[in-house]
Amino acid sequence: MVGAGRMGRIRSLSANSHPQSELVEVVDTIAEHARSLAAEAGCQAGSDWQKLIEREDVDAIVVATPHKYLAPITTAALNAGKYVFCEKPGARNATEAEIVLRTAYGKTPTKELEPAVSMAPQSNTRLFVGFTLRHYPAVVRARELVAAGVIGEPMYVLGRYGHGGRPDYNLEWRGDPEMAGGGELLDQGVHLIDLSRCFLGEFEQVFGSVSTYFWGSKQNLKDRKLEDNAFLCLQTNVGRLAWLHASWTQWKNLFSFEIYGEDGALNINGLNGYYGPQRLQIIRRPPGGGPPEVQEIDFASGQRQNALDEVWVKEWATFISSVIGGEEEQNGNHTMLSACGVDAWEALKIVEATYEASRTGTSIILRRSAAGVHDTSLAAN
Repeated sequence: MVGAGRMGRIRSLSANSHPQSELVEVVDTIAEHARSLAAEAGCQAGSDWQKLIEREDVDAIVVATPHKYLAPITTAALNAGKYVFCEKPGARNATEAEIVLRTAYGKTPTKELEPAVSMAPQSNTRLFVGFTLRHYPAVVRARELVAAGVIGEPMYVLGRYGHGGRPDYNLEWRGDPEMAGGGELLDQGVHLIDLSRCFLGEFEQVFGSVSTYFWGSKQNLKDRKLEDNAFLCLQTNVGRLAWLHASWTQWKNLFSFEIYGEDGALNINGLNGYYGPQRLQIIRRPPGGGPPEVQEIDFASGQRQNALDEVWVKEWATFISSVIGGEEEQNGNHTMLSACGVDAWEALKIVEATYEASRTGTSIILRRSAAGVHDTSLAAN
């Protein structure tokens, strides 16, 4: 485990709870943090991640650090022959993500680099990225319903995700451009982008605007000013749209993701905990018109922490199953939900396109190469 912060602790406890994984060492540049988590997890503590990845008795590395270190540590671990579970967004930008990918898959792009938007089982990959929202039960169920044709052909999605920060939030590492690589778009916005790709497919046109309305603007710290709000409009080559808003000024925590199809809609609200009870609303349009049929499934848990822990544990289980060559079985279907490195790469290209669209006031076309692999270049329209 590289990184003994909040996510490092969550992944450590998840690893120790699985019968086929054992946490052997926690590493952090702050020795006290490493020792504290190691004592809780019952393992060794260290401060040198390079020595950790050289250990022959280590099969997998979890990279749970600030964004600046995600790509270099992941690349080194892959070069050492390890499986890697890297926290989202996987890198600070698409260039860093591409370097990681070429380490994971080789210098020449192959069919393995095709995006994993189908959320199908990922084989022959040593790199997984923690897009945890994929594993929430309402999202899993919504994906099954879309695949079953319950709402017909998907047309568009509407997504909002945000919180209100905390005192001096902009002064933490997330407010440092060098350390974070971006603001709220790179923090929570990538989750919305990832889910939109999962439900609608690949996007080819991006328009968006990012702004700093509150965090950082009052202090006028130009070298630490990152966006606290991001607004995106994404379009596929067949006209499907995603309208997304990620915010650090959502004073009451909010998660809302709505998928609209020709025959109905699916509305996901809440993530339990501070984001409120998680519920899935299934709306079916009557063929002859009139009021729709509405069904609501409540995924809320009586105990907030238990509900959160279950998601982390399920995500870790899919990672372990992939590593040992198995499959997670859910509702009678073999479904692997973990995101791979390509998913991070695709999301980060959309992030970069959004920044460019905001800067230029134009829409950005994401080009594909003749080989079918996304080009990293952007072209303004």
